[in-house]
Order: sequence, then structure tokens, then C-alpha cells
Amino acid sequence: MSRLHSAEEVRRYDMMKLGVLLLLLVLLGLTWYATRDLLPAGNDQAVESIAQTTPPAATSAAEGVTPSSATTPVVSAPSGPQQSGSVTLTGSAEPGAQINILVNGRPAGAAIAGVDGSWSASMDLPAGTYSVEAQTVDNVGVVTDTSAPVDVVVADDVVPATEAGPSEAPTPVFDAAAGTYTYSGVAGPGETVVITANGVAIGSSTADPAGNWSIIVPAGAVSGDIQVQTTSSTVTVEEVATAGAPTPAEGAPPAGTQTVSQLLAGMPQFSSFMTAIDLSGLRATLDETRNYTVFAPTNDVFAGLPQQVIDALLANPPVLSEILQYHVTFGRYLAADLAVVAPSTLNGRLLTISTQGDSLTVNNANVTVTDLVADNGVVHAIDRLLLPPLAEGIRPPVIDTSGVSTFTGTFLTIVGTAEPGRTVLIELNGEPFGQPATVAPETTWSAAGNVTPGEYVILAYMLGENGVLEAISSPITLQVQ
Repeated sequence: MSRLHSAEEVRRYDMMKLGVLLLLLVLLGLTWYATRDLLPAGNDQAVESIAQTTPPAATSAAEGVTPSSATTPVVSAPSGPQQSGSVTLTGSAEPGAQINILVNGRPAGAAIAGVDGSWSASMDLPAGTYSVEAQTVDNVGVVTDTSAPVDVVVADDVVPATEAGPSEAPTPVFDAAAGTYTYSGVAGPGETVVITANGVAIGSSTADPAGNWSIIVPAGAVSGDIQVQTTSSTVTVEEVATAGAPTPAEGAPPAGTQTVSQLLAGMPQFSSFMTAIDLSGLRATLDETRNYTVFAPTNDVFAGLPQQVIDALLANPPVLSEILQYHVTFGRYLAADLAVVAPSTLNGRLLTISTQGDSLTVNNANVTVTDLVADNGVVHAIDRLLLPPLAEGIRPPVIDTSGVSTFTGTFLTIVGTAEPGRTVLIELNGEPFGQPATVAPETTWSAAGNVTPGEYVILAYMLGENGVLEAISSPITLQVQ
């Protein structure tokens, strides 16, 4: 049986609850006072702390930003004093990273980390003690990370190591079928061995418990000053085995003895590209001491362009220069490096590099010949012209296949979409097809003409003002019966 509480009982019960609440508030206040020095000063500092310990989200190269390095650069500490003169420093970083070397806080050299993350750089240092740091930089030269400093002692008279490091230059063995050189030798057990060409790491290995090591490198990477390095020793390979080794194209100077422009000028298959380079005024750039990587279209690429496109480019040197700058990147990138690097072009764009098996593509162009090495860079041959990305909102030319890969008949109509008001030229197997089409306001265009049975590769070229080439469609294959 229940009973009713009096007003006095209810008042006392409410006062008890209020007292308990006040007691809890006092306890909370005392707890805050005792621990206030252990907490962040404010939300801004807490957010900053989280930002400093949380790695940034990766951004794809296709979005125009180079992924940031996930590995802090490291300078390998030498095991003892180094001989004064040309001193070689080694270390590791994110594969493909561009490295700046600081000696006593001042820039002293640069390197590019290989596909295995190893890098090396040689510089002239007199006797003394030096603090060496390695910085990773992005495609526009901004420092993204710095290694811990390492002290390097350089002396005038250093006794060569006898128990570690290569004691003599290894003789490379050439494999004609694979197109590679194999270097092998003996070093200290567990030592890292790095092979460099002109100061750029082209391969590395770790000596086994018996001290044996072996490194396989592409033939195209073997040129110029070849050195085998460990933390305790460096030897120079004076000569390489050349029996069965690939020879340069007819008329080409030996690799590693000329600038990029001289290398290209000496190879007949790039004569059209070099003509365009001269017209655009870029030859002087390619003769500079700074390293460059060039994706060079062959003569067949220029021969396949519509004459109207070629005439418009020749009449507009600024536009031609902009297109050609998109074929040249800062830095020296062999084919193996391109598997992990999205290089930046002279006009500040990023190229999209894709690998599948042994094939390599740059944007939508196939790389047909790799690793043509010069003193100040490397050249790769491609089978298509590279064009800078269209401005935001501009529609590229697209051929409408509607899922049909076979056509039956003698009169073919090709349709597609592009930016309204632009002119579209169609080619079948490199030959003009139909009449130039003006893109309608609703973005559509069409071209028609007679065809005979056979297989055709269809391309659509979009021209902007003054007939200047703006974009090329993806190729479409059509079987006509």
C-alpha cells in the first residue's frame, strides 16, 4: 500500500539532491585544478599536435599534386675517415625522391633515390669534419623533410679498408637477351653495395653472410662514371664489357658524352622533334648542366599529324613552345625510376606514368625506346605527341563508338562530342577523313566519307582559335567489312 509524502518530506528530499549535485561540482573543479598543467592549452594546440602526428592523405598525380614522401631521408654514416678529394655520400629515401645534400648547412650536391630508395652523391671535400644532412624536395623545390645530421671525417691520408668493401673493380657481364649488365663482387658481410652512374644510383644490394653480392642493371643506365660504393670503400669501374652490348643508333654519338640536345640531334629518328625544339628556342635549355628527362616523339608521330595542325604550330611559336615544354621534365629519370615517380614538366605540369609488365606509358603515349643517356639527362622515345591538360571546363574530343567495333558498308559517318565552337579534324590511319567539323552548341560533331574494307585507327584532333591544336582523342579501332 502506498502513502502520500508531506510537503516537508518532499522539500528535504529536494535539498538532499541539490547537496549531492553541488558536491559533484566541487569534486570536478578540484580534479581540473590538480590536472590542468597536463592538458593542452587549447583546441588550437590539440589540433596542431594531431596534424603533426597524422600523415597527410595521399593525393594522386592525376590531380596535379605529387604525393609527399613517406620515408624520412637518411644519410649513411661512414665507418671511418674518408679520403680527401672526391667524397661519395650515400643514404636512403622514398624511391624516386629528389635529394639535396647539405654540408655544414650549405647546399653541396643533389641526387635522386633509385627504385630501391638508395641514393649517392659525390663532392670535393678537403680534410676536416663535416655535418651532413639530406633533404627531400618536391617537384617545385620545396623542402619536405630533412634527415638527422651525420658527422663525416675527411682526412688527407686514409688507409684503405682491407676487411670490408670491394677491393677491386668488378667486371660487368653483359646479357644480350635481357639487355642488362650483372655486377658481382665481395664486400663486408651485411654491407650495402650501391652502383652509381654519373653520381646517380642505378642499383643496390646487400652482401650475404659470406660477403658476396650481385646487382643487375639495365644496359641503358651504364654510362659515364661508374662506381661501386659501400660505407667503407669506393672503387671506379674503368671499363665495361661490351661484347654483344647494344650500340647507339646510326649517327648517334656514344651515350654519356653529350648534352641531351646533342644526343637528339645525332639520332635521325628525332629530326622533326629537334626542328620543333629549335623553332621554339628550347635547345639552349637542353644544353644546360641541369639534368632533364625528355619524352621525344619520333618522326613518325609528326608525319601522322594533319598538315593543318603542323602549319598552325609552326605559325605560333609560343604555342609550340608550350607543347614542347610538356615533353621535358626536371630531373634525370631512367625507366626504372619512372615506375615510382610522377615528374614535373618545364611548364609546371605533372605527367601520368603507368607501367604494366615491361610496357611504359606517359599520359596516353607508349614509350618505345628507353634510357638514351646523355651527360645532363636521359631521353625516352614515344609514339604520340603529348599535349598539356585542357583548361577546366573545356570538353576534350571524344569519338562515340556506342559499343560498335565493326562497320558494314561503304559510307561511314563518325560522330562524337567536343567543346562547342571548336574545329574537329578526323583521320583514319593517318589520312584525312571527311570535312573539318565545327562542334555544335550541344557539343556534337560528325564527319562522313567513303571507306573500303579493312581495319582503321580513328583519331579526332580538336583545334582552338587560329587553328592551334588543343587536344587529341583516344584512338578508336574500327573494322570495316
